[in-house]
Amino acid sequence: MKINWIKIISLLPLGLLPFYSSFAAPTTDDYLNGYVQSIFEHNYGLPASAVTVRNGFVYIKEAETNGQNAEQVVEKLRQATSNIKGIKGIAFVKPNQHEQIDKARVNNDGENFIQSSNEPTNGAMPDHSLFHALMADPKWPRFTLAYQYHTKNRILKKAFAPNFGASIPLYRGIIEGDDNAKWEVGIQGGLFAIMDMGTKQNIVKKNDAFKSSLVNADYFISLPFSYANGEWSALARVYHVSTHLGDEFMLTPQGKQTRRINLSYEGIDAILSYHFQEGMRLYGGGGLIVHKDPAYIKRLKVQAGAEYRSPETFFAGRLRPVTGLDIKSEQMARWYPGLSYKAGVQFENSTLLISNEVQLMLEFYRGKSMHGQFYNDKIRYIGIGLHAFL
Repeated sequence: MKINWIKIISLLPLGLLPFYSSFAAPTTDDYLNGYVQSIFEHNYGLPASAVTVRNGFVYIKEAETNGQNAEQVVEKLRQATSNIKGIKGIAFVKPNQHEQIDKARVNNDGENFIQSSNEPTNGAMPDHSLFHALMADPKWPRFTLAYQYHTKNRILKKAFAPNFGASIPLYRGIIEGDDNAKWEVGIQGGLFAIMDMGTKQNIVKKNDAFKSSLVNADYFISLPFSYANGEWSALARVYHVSTHLGDEFMLTPQGKQTRRINLSYEGIDAILSYHFQEGMRLYGGGGLIVHKDPAYIKRLKVQAGAEYRSPETFFAGRLRPVTGLDIKSEQMARWYPGLSYKAGVQFENSTLLISNEVQLMLEFYRGKSMHGQFYNDKIRYIGIGLHAFL
């Protein structure tokens, strides 16, 4: 099959058209000052005079924050500026410190400062992963509850797709000679499932037990090694995948016609990522299967994508527009490209959420099935999903 790569690559920016922005904005104090003051005034309902920037450090005046919790204000602003180059840190300033803003440093140990940094902590069990999750990759470990309506699928029409997984950083260190260069080791694990939500032809003798059946479950575990330096970040990982058909599905007419294979393999992935200013990110990479069963499974994979996280938030900083596009092509799927597009909002700073990155997304996918037992099937669906990245 001949692949029109020019056409595929040209699709990459289409999902991002509503969010085009300038990547070359200056990062002077004046620019940063106007940016964070705009966030305070329009997103948080606080006066612009409550915040100022000196030498890349953001200072928040406690007396002008209307009694809001200091830690919450600092954390909210940290998240809002996480994609902005030039901000070195954030400090909460007590009333008796206002005269000393020009001399104050975020890294002081004085009790009048509450400190925050845009960089994750180092050492054992850092607060979040150095390499940011790929939001549009359907097989990135996360917790997901999703509904899918399949317009092309020989097995089902309506599906429930639960995922259970996480990326857990174990240790992070600084590379000697460059304080901006960091490395990290961790662990990833996930279960990716697809369930038939009652397609009529899947019911055996109209027995209600078969109106909702587990069709396929893929198990994934990996040991990732990450690196980051400024806007660049990279991830390399060794992983294991095994895939299994559901018992109830095997009793349906479609299940009886499906040839089960004992599919499992181990491989190596590598992904390079670049974060632009104003929330844009591009990434690309590939992978190689090093051990496989059955033996006829092909080895190679390529992947690329783009993401956008809006610097602007809504509803007092609780909703952030986000979108992502992921394109993956695997040799064992005969290089037929799988295109995954997601767009929606990210919930932030809510005490009711278990993650600071929980997304409600509209979804579209077209390509070969990402579920192992059906990797040769072409599918297409639209859906809606709630995703939590840990």
